[in-house]
Amino acid sequence: MVGLSNNATLWQAGVAPSVTSAPSTTFAVATAASVTVTATGYPAPIFWEIGPLPSGVQFEYNNNGTATLSGTPAAGTGGAYPLTIMASNGISPDATQSFTLTVLPAPQTITFNAPTSGTVGGTATLSATGGASGNPVVFSVDPTSGSGVCAVSGTNGTTLNYSAVGNCVIDANQAGNTNYSAAPQVQRTITVGQGPSSSGGGGTPPILVGLSPSPQTINFTAPASASVGNSATLSATGGASGNPVVFSVDGSSGPGVCAVTGTNGGTFNFTAAGDCVVDANQAGNADYSAAPRTRPMGAGL
Repeated sequence: MVGLSNNATLWQAGVAPSVTSAPSTTFAVATAASVTVTATGYPAPIFWEIGPLPSGVQFEYNNNGTATLSGTPAAGTGGAYPLTIMASNGISPDATQSFTLTVLPAPQTITFNAPTSGTVGGTATLSATGGASGNPVVFSVDPTSGSGVCAVSGTNGTTLNYSAVGNCVIDANQAGNTNYSAAPQVQRTITVGQGPSSSGGGGTPPILVGLSPSPQTINFTAPASASVGNSATLSATGGASGNPVVFSVDGSSGPGVCAVTGTNGGTFNFTAAGDCVVDANQAGNADYSAAPRTRPMGAGL
């Protein structure tokens, strides 16, 4: 019997290679990525791939029984790339793996700073910064907005119009293309308060007062005196609700002293001597409260 020396090397039979890493991976345009390709077998196999790679991506054997698929896919390289991964170590058969590299569009994001509040009758210009696709950011009113509270108009919805009290919810969207995916929608909520009231003197700026109706006032100058049998035309300036100012004879007038007729009581008739007190009223709506009643008093007739 022949003995073995202490420094003898045991012989190991060769084992054909087999690729063990996943048969697919996903990269994104303009985004660096890397995946390691592995295999079993003895001796350690070498690797190569067959098939075109997207620009910016390369396949490299690492001289250690692995390979690396890595790089940054260039613009315009989105899509699927069918490849064949080969591994060989001199023991037949060589290993073959069908491999798919998918290059997705790069992500985009939207930066959108909207106004936090507005007033009925006012407008605002919307603007946002989108991703690199070059597509515009488009604004629209979200269905969760209050009914009739706001509307957008103009190119890509950049003009925002406030039309009623409530919450206005605006969506900002940017479409994608071959190289960039659609940006996630960005949403902003704007609280719309009342528009300015009319004081007759003009120049009063809008005041945001939460979600309660905005006040109105009436400017009404009545005749100071008149003669029995005559008449006068009454007129007044009201607030911004658009409702008419309506005239009526107040209960504190002398009996039979005066009467109003015509549209909204605009014709004033003097029928007896005494004091005539006329009320001027303007109704409100969802955005404006009723104007305080005005009671000019005529002189003795």
